[in-house]
Formats: sequence, structure tokens, C-alpha cells
Amino acid sequence: MESSTLSEELTFHLWSDDNKMKEPRYTITIVDAQKSELSSYNGNYAVFIVPQGRENEGTFSTSSGRENLARLAGYCRLAVVTLHREHVYTNLERMQDELSPTLKNLGPKKTDKKIPYLMSSTDIGYRNVHVNIDCEPHGHIIVEDVQTSEGYYCRLLIVNNKVDNVLCQAKLKAEKSNKKSKSKKKICDHRFLLSLYQNYIFTVLFNQLLKNKDPVSILLVGFQSMPLVCFLLELFPELSITLLESDTKLIEISKNYFGYAANNEYEDRLKVITQDPVDYIKQGCSKKYDSVILNSFQSNGYENVEAIRPLLSESGLLFVYNEVNEEMLKGMKGKFKSCYKTEIEDKLLVLFTNIKDFKMITDQGVLQKYLQNKRSGLYRNNEWLIELDFELV
Repeated sequence: MESSTLSEELTFHLWSDDNKMKEPRYTITIVDAQKSELSSYNGNYAVFIVPQGRENEGTFSTSSGRENLARLAGYCRLAVVTLHREHVYTNLERMQDELSPTLKNLGPKKTDKKIPYLMSSTDIGYRNVHVNIDCEPHGHIIVEDVQTSEGYYCRLLIVNNKVDNVLCQAKLKAEKSNKKSKSKKKICDHRFLLSLYQNYIFTVLFNQLLKNKDPVSILLVGFQSMPLVCFLLELFPELSITLLESDTKLIEISKNYFGYAANNEYEDRLKVITQDPVDYIKQGCSKKYDSVILNSFQSNGYENVEAIRPLLSESGLLFVYNEVNEEMLKGMKGKFKSCYKTEIEDKLLVLFTNIKDFKMITDQGVLQKYLQNKRSGLYRNNEWLIELDFELV
């Protein structure tokens, strides 16, 4: 470890003495940055402890995010420490005592004598786990409430097969109740979107939803679209949506923890089909959709896109997220008149359409006024709106 600069990140796991634990107590990722890249030079080596519950944010879960964190922190080497959900963490002082024997050996050759410990907040974070079960073929399915850097609470659905994969996230609010209680139950607030890629999709869809005289038909493939489903149904009372998800366990969890069927408020406008997407098409679905959103986390992405393509209306929009690679992109590009892509948190969001020279210009003023009237918003880093940065493929 005593080299001038690492060419790539290194990751270590520290386990507790309890053999019953299935996860390590700490994960340490070493990130190096050139002194010239730092926003300001603060030292050779420091430790950054990620508050529990926030390890899946892009700043901490992606290589690009951690590299940027090191540059902003101003240290040539940064040890990024994440905490795990099976363990109890009482305070920073105890964590320092547990980590110091290992971390002092991971610094560069010319290290400061006292290693600074950095955090983005004054506490060690918040996590409340509702579900943590084994579920084939996904590995573990986890539902947990966490607190964000902005201070609000959100609920995550995570599939963990060696690493966390956040399928969906929803902002939380206190449930209205006549009972006087200090600790009110937290439920999903469908007026907000937390997922950045779903913010992008909605911003593109907005023009289609407003301009079409006839009701727009939307098909969503994959349960992780559930927050977007509820957001759309909340904003557009005339809208009906079909959700295609083959995993009945995920559907059950959505009912219990993500609230789409809590009061049957969307029951007459949301059709849920528990069937494999390819099988659904092969069995003779003849309905045409104005928009299809495909974000299944399974590995047969190309087959799903090929199967669903005939379901698009003549001017339909097909969004594909999470399972797109360059090979798949090249194969599909020639089958549509227009193709756009953008990278979001190390994954690709691609828009296919048969509209030649499709324009994704959304009047931000109209969109903002519409959301304000509905008391809703694209809630991302305290910003109402986002600027689209798709590029033509």
C-alpha cells in the first residue's frame, strides 16, 4: 500500500468476531487522486465514513462518485468506509477504535501522523430494515428506510447478490392519523420522484401526456418502475397504466411497503400482469402502447427489447434502462428512426423511437407550473427540474 499512487481502487472487508454475521462489519475502499486534481490540498491521507443507509448513493457507490469525493475532500488518498445493515454502530469514537489498527497501515508512504476522520453529517446515519429475506434468483431482497443528505426519509427496495442493486426508492411522509402519537407511521409520498433516471423519463413523457388528445397508454416492465407508476397516476387522473412483472414476491412487497394498493386508490387504473415479458408477447398481446419503459434487472435485455418492440404505436417511445450495453445499442439502433442515450450513475438510459428527428424539448416553465399546481415535484437534490442531456446515437 505504500506506493505513490494506485492505478485503480482497492477494496477490503473487515469482519466481526461473530461467525453468525453474513455481512462484514466494515468495507474499506481506497481511492487515490493526484495532488494537482484536488480542489484544495488538505493532506496526504484521510478516512471518510459513509453514514449508514447512504452507501447506495452515487457519491459513495460508484467509482466516479468516490473519485470526485476524494478530490473535493482534498486528500491524495481517501479511505472510504461503508457500514453494513446487520451490525449495530453506537458512535464515531468506537468505530475509530475498531478501524484504526487497519487504516493506519493503508496510508501512502508520506502520511500525516494523525489520520483525519471525515463525515458528511454529525451522526452515523439512520437505517430501519423492514424486510431482509432470501429470494431466488435475486439473492437477498431488502426493504429499508434511510435518511438522505437533504434530511428527508426515503424507502429503498434493494436486491443484494454480493452487491446492492437499488431497484426503487420512494420519498416518505408521516401517515395522517387521528391518534396523538409522537412516532407516526411512515408511508410513501407518491407526489415525488427520487430516482434520477425516472425524472428523465417523466420529463420526456410530459409533452406526450399533455399534447395527446386521446388517453396515453403506457406499459412498464419491471417492478422498479413502481414509484414512477404512482407518480404518473397521482398527476394524471385519466391515465391508465399496465405493469408487467414476473416476480410475484416483488409484487407482494410493493403492496405491503410501497403503498400502491394500500387504499385501492389506483386499482381501477393500474393493471398488474405477473408474467415474463417475452411470454406475454408470444401469447398474442395485440395492444399498442404510446410509451414502453423497460428496466428489468434480468440478463436477457436484448430479447426483452426485441419482443416488446412490436407493441409500440407508430409514434411510440421506448425507454430502456439498466441492462443496456454498447453491443445491444448497435443491434437496436438500425431498427428505429431515432436513438438517444445518456449515462446516469454509471448506467445507460436509452430512448428509441420511430419519430424521425425526435425533439425532447420540454417547456420548463410549463412543467414547473403544472407540478406546482399539483403540489408535486421532481425531487432531486432540492431541485424541481432537471436539464436533459441526451445525445443522439
